Amino acid sequence: MDSPAKRASLKTLPLRYRIYQKERHPLWMAVPMAAAISYSGVTFSAIMAHRAPPGLAVYLIAFVVTLCFHLQRRIADDLRNVRFDRKYQPNRPIPRGLVSPNELRLLFAALLPLQALLSMTVHIRMFGPLLITTVFLMLLTMGVGPLRWNSLNPLFYLFFHRLAAPLTVFCISALEWLPRTGHPHPTLFFLLTVSFLNSFALEIGRNFDLPGEGVPESRSYAKFWGPRKAAVIWWMMINLAAMFSSLTRVIRGAPVDGMLVLLAGVVVTGVFAYRVAATLNPKTASRLAALSSLWTITMFLTLVLG
Repeated sequence: MDSPAKRASLKTLPLRYRIYQKERHPLWMAVPMAAAISYSGVTFSAIMAHRAPPGLAVYLIAFVVTLCFHLQRRIADDLRNVRFDRKYQPNRPIPRGLVSPNELRLLFAALLPLQALLSMTVHIRMFGPLLITTVFLMLLTMGVGPLRWNSLNPLFYLFFHRLAAPLTVFCISALEWLPRTGHPHPTLFFLLTVSFLNSFALEIGRNFDLPGEGVPESRSYAKFWGPRKAAVIWWMMINLAAMFSSLTRVIRGAPVDGMLVLLAGVVVTGVFAYRVAATLNPKTASRLAALSSLWTITMFLTLVLG
């Protein structure tokens, strides 16, 4: 029989999951991002193949699956960093006892049948792309080899972790092309490249604690490269993503309006990067994460709108 303490723990599990989600995966940030990425992934595949977009149900499934992927990536981060957090970040959910590693593994696993059932209502072969992406995310939870921040070099970590972004987009786009032709349009390569390049800006912007701020051993590109160099690299990755986005729009035959939006975004982020490099203000640096998310949403939408 279960002990009273264990029964009480199970009874409060949904509430603790909710608190965890609010702290580590706030919906006000996650929902717009997942909506933009899922909409772009499905619509881009249809536009480039000169097909009509699928029905609303496919877009809703793509959104839910993308949102689950993003939560699983957050869980993977927390499981991989549990030893570090227990030593240096005692206020994180696992060290302070809000949830246990096994409870997070349970949440990760509980999302899998939901993703599988929804995806396979579109086409049974969706199991393949879903499996590839899920296996990669599960490897992230282990933090082995180049997937661990300090095992080789942060650059290896940065590169391999960014593969999760194009894998997610590939899986989402398959909801459109798999039932119709069974294979993606060749131009999907450009969307995957844009998502890969842009994910570097997202990662750097989300981990930009200035030297002297936060935990000294934390994953911070401002500490690894120096704040000025990190700000320049962050902006360079935005420029690369913008250039590939513009090239994709040219291939699509889209009007120049979207490129003007991208150009405005590059200018705004450039001014912000300059402010970070010039002032080294912690408040300014902390806004890089929100600006990176806003840029990502804008960029993905410009790929398919207009």
